[in-house]
Amino acid sequence: MRIPTCVFSSTAEPAVRDGHAVDRFVQVASLTKVVTGTALVQMATAGVLALDDPVERWLDPNRRLLAPGRAGRPRRPWTMTGAILPAGGLWATPRAAADLVVRLLVERRLGYPAPSWQTAGPLHWHNGAVRHASVFTAATDDGHWVMIHQLNAPPDHTDRTGIALLQGARTPS
Repeated sequence: MRIPTCVFSSTAEPAVRDGHAVDRFVQVASLTKVVTGTALVQMATAGVLALDDPVERWLDPNRRLLAPGRAGRPRRPWTMTGAILPAGGLWATPRAAADLVVRLLVERRLGYPAPSWQTAGPLHWHNGAVRHASVFTAATDDGHWVMIHQLNAPPDHTDRTGIALLQGARTPS
């Protein structure tokens, strides 16, 4: 099976195969969450909100945002301590997604990575999938990073490929 793939990393020029493109708009899945998480941390730092504010504090009570759940019961909106946005709400080019990763995780232009990034020791990462697109991105504290976007691939394949690329970048020659 052909898996259109686009890879950006700290150690090589962008690479594409099987019809993917660096400047074609694609769904970036759960990267939406890290973008939103970063914005929320910045607003909390500025004193605009608190990270544990209930979302209802910021919503117009006369506007219904959610359709009823199963059996017609009302559903609560997401809170700032739970899921922030539904996956797949953001489209970007792989190049723009890679630039975002570098600015947030490597250059840390907006400070320490927001809690919406997964962390394991010196590794900050996030992954996601929506419809037929999956993405994995990660960076280490020493500045190595990778962003891989695939079409028609199972998310675990994208994750494994991204991890292997990142591990290869960190292996001494």
